[in-house]
Amino acid sequence: MPIEYSKRIKSLLGIVLIPALFTLTSKAFSSDQYVGTDTCKTCHEAQHSHWQGSHHDWAMKPANKQTVLGDFNNVTVEFNGYPTRFFTKENTFFVETKNADNKNQTFHVEYTFGVYPLQQYLLAFPDGRYQALTIAWDARPNAEGGQRWFDLYPEEDIQPDDPLHWTGTHFNWNSRCAACHSTDLQRNYNEETNTYKTSWAEINVGCEACHGPAQEHIKWTKTQTDRPFSGFEYSLNPVGNWIKEPGAATAHYQATHSQAPNAQAQNAICGSCHSRRAQLSDALPKGKAALDYNEHYQIALMDAPLYHADGQIQEEVFVMGSFMQSKMFHAGVTCSNCHEPHSLKLRLEGNNLCAQCHEPSVFDQPSHHHHQIGSEGAACVNCHMPQTDYMVVDPRADHSLRIPRPDLSTQTNAPDACTQCHTEQQPRWAAKAINNWLETSQRKLPNDAKAQYATTMAAVRNGQAPTAAILQLIQLAELPNTLRATALAELPADNTGLQAALENSRHKDPYVRMRALSFFEHLPAQQRGQYLAPFLKDSAKIVRTEVARLLADVPATTLSEPNQRIAQNLFAEYITTQNVNADTHEAQMNLALFHSRRGNLSQAKTHYLTAIKLAPYFPHAYVNYADLQRHLGEEKAAQQTLLKATQKMPKADALHYALGLSYVRQKEYSVALTHLQQAVLLDQHNETYVQAYAMILDHFGKREQAIKLIQAFLDQQPSTQLERLLNHWRP
Repeated sequence: MPIEYSKRIKSLLGIVLIPALFTLTSKAFSSDQYVGTDTCKTCHEAQHSHWQGSHHDWAMKPANKQTVLGDFNNVTVEFNGYPTRFFTKENTFFVETKNADNKNQTFHVEYTFGVYPLQQYLLAFPDGRYQALTIAWDARPNAEGGQRWFDLYPEEDIQPDDPLHWTGTHFNWNSRCAACHSTDLQRNYNEETNTYKTSWAEINVGCEACHGPAQEHIKWTKTQTDRPFSGFEYSLNPVGNWIKEPGAATAHYQATHSQAPNAQAQNAICGSCHSRRAQLSDALPKGKAALDYNEHYQIALMDAPLYHADGQIQEEVFVMGSFMQSKMFHAGVTCSNCHEPHSLKLRLEGNNLCAQCHEPSVFDQPSHHHHQIGSEGAACVNCHMPQTDYMVVDPRADHSLRIPRPDLSTQTNAPDACTQCHTEQQPRWAAKAINNWLETSQRKLPNDAKAQYATTMAAVRNGQAPTAAILQLIQLAELPNTLRATALAELPADNTGLQAALENSRHKDPYVRMRALSFFEHLPAQQRGQYLAPFLKDSAKIVRTEVARLLADVPATTLSEPNQRIAQNLFAEYITTQNVNADTHEAQMNLALFHSRRGNLSQAKTHYLTAIKLAPYFPHAYVNYADLQRHLGEEKAAQQTLLKATQKMPKADALHYALGLSYVRQKEYSVALTHLQQAVLLDQHNETYVQAYAMILDHFGKREQAIKLIQAFLDQQPSTQLERLLNHWRP
């Protein structure tokens, strides 16, 4: 059975990697609508002054003596057993390190990537690719442990056959990083030659990366005609104020007139880069279209392993996904309420930032935070925005702005803010302390929607969540939509799940609708078509593309003739959306699966082979390609595909499992036993592997060994399927 690699585009992250674009030249404006930061500077000197030296300014720069922070004075460092040398020659920067063939090679450093607390370097390849070296420069001061070279994966031995090797797809700057580090990038990837040739307006994040192309604005300055937003198609400044009513502890947002821009429009612009998301549009959006985030991007929901069970950040997910869970987001808070948008610095220091809206006489008091005023424990952000270190030295704050809940940490296995400071204590200690504080005021920690989400999703991840708890969770009106959408993926595949999916498929939020419709994948094709037909014209692209994916194998006769034509348009839209990221193996896998379902097997084969070419150490591409070969009646060829892949990746459990099944079909049971055993050794928590290995053990008359294997699994986690098998075998 093919592995459904991604209903949403996913990727491993070790650095700031976001689907993107290209090949560079010294300066090439990709559109005459873009005028450049220097032009903006002539009238907006103060904003330009703030922007200079900011992280946006330093997002990317040509490598030279002024921009390179690292020590290239013929320095050699050794990580994971192999050396890397940094040196200069005729004012040009070079790195000598191991290439994809595990041989020493010298690479030209073309660009710097970022500035603080670390700086990476982009190494040039002849096919237009740029790869981000995973040995980075720690830009922090010496006193903080900086001014050194360090490995982004210090605990791992990353070899060239590892997907996280710096030469691999996950560190390809063109497809993962570039869109958010420059202005008006055009990917210009050539799928036939597997090369890039790209144009851009500016190499870093300039004025027009956020405000949009300024050519019409320049015309407006000359004519002063009455045009909305002074020649721009949208404003990034919500027209309104934060009002503190007398006696109120917290301010509220009030628009100054009914036509004011939506307060969340600015968040959509910032979130287009400051979020873990897939890009859905071939060109980055301009004009009013830029404000419709879901037309151009699909944010990653709070699934494992990106987020902890309670919704806290776990992997590198940037900011927007956590911020969308917060009360502040839904109250109308925008990024620029806290961050000056040009310098990107905080508008105020310490608790004064929060005091803009939250009355200090209420919140900045020991009666609220129960710590000495001015201490670390009295800092708002330490309790409500705990940090997680990524890329070894880069602390990122969780923007969900949640109440600390150490009482839930033992259930959710999520971090709690209290013991991040009180490192010598356990969450139970912190929970008891908070309960003691609350008792004095006759209060209790709330069993609100977020608390229920945390405990229910923790039970889901442990395989112990009752259906009733999941159904109750998704009915909570106050649950943030991103959390509701995440929970919908856990609906049981029965009539109660179907009813819940139908109810949520009409929800106003597109992510809730999308996840609700995903439930219909459990249904037979004809029934699925009937349920999906009303959503063929959904207003949200993320919903329409999910409908297209789910309809791919539904017989056309299931739909009316008008709906058949609409479905064909959706199929074309789905393909276009995936082709945006055609230079990633994830998109190629999605296209291969789509064409397989459509019965276009030759096209599916092409996409699987492209996925393998793009990511030669991605095992699922081989597994799915072998499955396609098997469906074509080429079992021996499928077996050879898996054998070669296993030789390339001997520690890939999915390959051993697939190869084991292939040998079972060929009745070569002894060889199958070896590979199924290896699959279990590599992943002892996979019940599918355990069941297959147990059954072949039983085939060889080793039922007692099979029973012990299953029992050992059940001692660690529940499995209804394995319990049935165990009960069947026991006397």
